Amino acid sequence: MKTISKLLAALAFVALFGGCALDDDAAGRGGRSQAVVALLCGEYQTILTAGQHIPVGTVHLSVVDSVLTLTIDTEGDWYFDESHVLVTDDLDNVPVAGGDVPVPGLFPYKRTYTPPVQSDSYIIDLDDLGIGPELFILVHAEVSKIVDGEVVQGETAWGGEEIWDSPRWAFYIQFEADDCEDDDNGDDNGDDNGDDNGDDNGDDNGDDNGDDECVNWLTFDFGVAADFNVFSCGDYHGALDVMGKVAVANDASFEFFSVALGNQGGDALIVGNELSMAHGTVYGNAIYGQTLLQGDGVDYQAGGEAIAGYPIDFATVCDEMATFSSDLATALPNATSVTMVEPYSFGVKMVGTDPVLNIFTVDSDDLAGAGFVAIDVPDGAKVLINVAGENVSIGNLEIFSSQHQGPVLEALDACGVLWNFHEAVELTITAIGFKGSALAPFAATNFTNGNFAGTLLTGTLEGDGEFHHYPFCGPIEICLD
Repeated sequence: MKTISKLLAALAFVALFGGCALDDDAAGRGGRSQAVVALLCGEYQTILTAGQHIPVGTVHLSVVDSVLTLTIDTEGDWYFDESHVLVTDDLDNVPVAGGDVPVPGLFPYKRTYTPPVQSDSYIIDLDDLGIGPELFILVHAEVSKIVDGEVVQGETAWGGEEIWDSPRWAFYIQFEADDCEDDDNGDDNGDDNGDDNGDDNGDDNGDDNGDDECVNWLTFDFGVAADFNVFSCGDYHGALDVMGKVAVANDASFEFFSVALGNQGGDALIVGNELSMAHGTVYGNAIYGQTLLQGDGVDYQAGGEAIAGYPIDFATVCDEMATFSSDLATALPNATSVTMVEPYSFGVKMVGTDPVLNIFTVDSDDLAGAGFVAIDVPDGAKVLINVAGENVSIGNLEIFSSQHQGPVLEALDACGVLWNFHEAVELTITAIGFKGSALAPFAATNFTNGNFAGTLLTGTLEGDGEFHHYPFCGPIEICLD
């Protein structure tokens, strides 16, 4: 994406005490901001930014007796349903994907929240980590603007003001703590918070992933593609209404269309080669790699304009997603999928009991004739559906949240559902309200006469199906042993 300038001082941290500052030559990665920032001895507050430029809250740090209390707060109508935190003394320890992009799903501290929250704290013992006093902290959150119980906007958010130099935008925090001299504060905050919350967070996340017999964990999230409603590794022709952002590796042609109404601003449409469009609205920038063919009636909103550029390494992202798709397909199912006949229709019922992740394997032939898909898992549990078959057709069916004739699966509830079409070379979706996100990196996808509530990553895409902006709320973790 375009280089983003450092946030203005008006959006900077709120100082609570007199401060100390890092030296100009403080450790950092090449190309990243090395500006001196005012710091407080043991305490610091900085901004939480969504969508590159929207201030949605704060991140507050307090170190007492080598125990770090990190608090994330959102303000107004903004809530978060997922957070990821990494604390280190060396930025080379940050897990990255192609192009040096941070991968929040691999951060050691992470939580999901159902329902979404406006405040949460992590308690981290720095002595246990063997780091300090100079720290680099990455704070990532998935935030939503909720008005009258409805999600009207979803964004990725990062804490801090230091700019992470990579194709995908991110900020980080650079902080140096001094020794605390207040015994009362040290005893109360250090012992109570460190022993209670610190043990819970550290042990819970650690035990789940680290203390089991598995030694080869795979953590999947969409990475760079997570910012987009649609991510095509080839062409995309025929878009009608896409509520989120769109990225297309090769050529795109749209007419009588709308892009990013539900996720406005920034780079709303990115096309690697030729972009042809007429009679439509882009709610942000339209980025094209080689050629722009702009006909009549194209309107730019939310400060957008047409710009020549190539901000995404499509080959790297698509190769990474293809590998993820193949690896996820090796996961052993821990839940059952059965075909069943109701009085008036044939369908597929999926039943799982795992509170964290339920893995299903489904044959494409079963989906082809189905009139419904019923997903029955515990509240808050994530779902991985591996669909076998090279030619997949899904249409004229409804997706339910429990037994057939139960409630239709709401889009927000489906944010933890991932469909993995790992063998598909042709994927046809029609006359359906599709719920959940999908990986189909090898597929030529044709989507017409329906709506898709989730993130779609595909080989190529054609059709006038509508896309609604409900980002995938991963990550998903599986054992590859």
